[in-house]
Amino acid sequence: MRTLEAVLVLTLFITNPSLARGDDSNPNNNTRRDILIEDVRQLADILEDSHPDPYTHGGGRIAFHLRLHQLLNSIPEHGMTIDEFITLLRPFIAAVGDQHTSIYTAYDVTPHIPGGLPYVFRVVERSLYVYIPFLRRDQEQFGSLLVSVEGVPVNTLIARFAALEGVENEYFALRRFCETTLQFQSYLKELLPEWEDTGKVTFELRRPTGEIEQVTRKLPIALTAHTLRPPKSSMTLPTPGPSGFLCDFIDPTNRGEETAYLRVDHMQGYREAYEMSVAVGRASYSTEQLATFSSATEEFRKFVQAMKQRNTQTVLIDLRKNGGGNATMSYILLYFLYGKEMLTSIARQGSTSGGGHGVRYSSLYFDEHPKITLDSINRERTIPLRVGDIDFARIFSDLEGRRDTNGQLRENPERLKMFKRAVTFYQEYQSGSYSGHYCPKNVLVLMTPWTSSSGLDMALALYRCGAILVGTPSAQAPNSTGELLEWELKNTGINGEVASAFDIAFGNDPEKGRVLPVHYPLSYEKLKYYKFDPNAEVYYAFEISDDLERGDR
Repeated sequence: MRTLEAVLVLTLFITNPSLARGDDSNPNNNTRRDILIEDVRQLADILEDSHPDPYTHGGGRIAFHLRLHQLLNSIPEHGMTIDEFITLLRPFIAAVGDQHTSIYTAYDVTPHIPGGLPYVFRVVERSLYVYIPFLRRDQEQFGSLLVSVEGVPVNTLIARFAALEGVENEYFALRRFCETTLQFQSYLKELLPEWEDTGKVTFELRRPTGEIEQVTRKLPIALTAHTLRPPKSSMTLPTPGPSGFLCDFIDPTNRGEETAYLRVDHMQGYREAYEMSVAVGRASYSTEQLATFSSATEEFRKFVQAMKQRNTQTVLIDLRKNGGGNATMSYILLYFLYGKEMLTSIARQGSTSGGGHGVRYSSLYFDEHPKITLDSINRERTIPLRVGDIDFARIFSDLEGRRDTNGQLRENPERLKMFKRAVTFYQEYQSGSYSGHYCPKNVLVLMTPWTSSSGLDMALALYRCGAILVGTPSAQAPNSTGELLEWELKNTGINGEVASAFDIAFGNDPEKGRVLPVHYPLSYEKLKYYKFDPNAEVYYAFEISDDLERGDR
């Protein structure tokens, strides 16, 4: 599930029950063992044939196949229900250790009666705090930290979660706890075998005043969409439309001066993303249709022009809800703020630090990219690639570090192929007219654990350029995999995704490759100071910006 925040997940289940698996005509019927074995072997083939490296995080190839045969031997002779089968598959997929390789199919749940902890949580530091209580009488617990559930500390639950889903760092576990794991009984029970009486749940909360309170609530608690009203912020921020992004100048706290504000909630709805989908055969739009979508190139061009005209000193780049999409928007932004030379240099840093980017060309990959063929990939290559190979061409070209007659780094030709698919941007890139047109002195990037996939790519690119990160680290590791392909098991219909590419941003720094560090983390005390406002990161960014202007930081 790729939702952005807890309230959206729960509302999604409530308003669209078809997403839950509770409407099977006869969910208690066991599926035959031979049918399930066939699906397990199909899944193993998908992981081995499509993923760049399904082995390393799980202990190697032998360990992978040991888990495979343990899974096969665990299927009873009389078969299993689909929910029981999902319970077997989740740890097997999780052992790949990659959040982009996962199962979509949900447990059979009752959407409006989740049956777990009666709260929506959010993440602060390495903890969870109460964001939306299900019960009106629990409003006084708003802002309280979760300490334990059924006597099991939250840190223990985080450690256990790695056996159930692909965890790249602790923030991913915390994010998933906010989304479904703690609220839905099937998921909480899977995480908490000590929980025997599911008619009630006992947990501990640390109040903002510091005292720890033990709470017991009878279950289940029925929900309505009205129940899940998020707290209101004391500031109003502009919201993007279908494009997923907007550029504006704001003064939400009435400070008397406007601040440049770029908000990117997702990177799926802008014109250049659609152009690239058309180029590889994943979508079909006419030139006239493409022109109706908002262009990141055109909007960013106007944005840097306006900032230069206003002599803007600070820009806030709000990526707090950005769960990803097409990462090319990051390159477009860097082009306008920092220029071609910086863009090229930044893009090379992964390769020159012992990492880089590569793609695995599997049958599934070509199925999802019908306009890309081996023949087109192998054109002008000395050594042709085969199905199943990993393409390291971008790394090889980065390491060459070719320069033009003026001594400037040349853009990687493999990366240029990608730029060419984004027709609107490529025209600007070729001209260089607005390369590095204007960059404010202070570039502050707002992050949460929901800043992931291509959202993390944007944060990481800005970080490399010297931007200041504010908030909470991403749930995705900078050294990870991506470019997902979707799969479906032919007998049970269980579906999910598998990564097809790797991105190693910090080949020589494993800890930074696990968690991208935030310069100014939002602490619990700072969050409490801002009265747990949903836009606390924005308040904090303004505080940091003012300090930077005074030279206090």
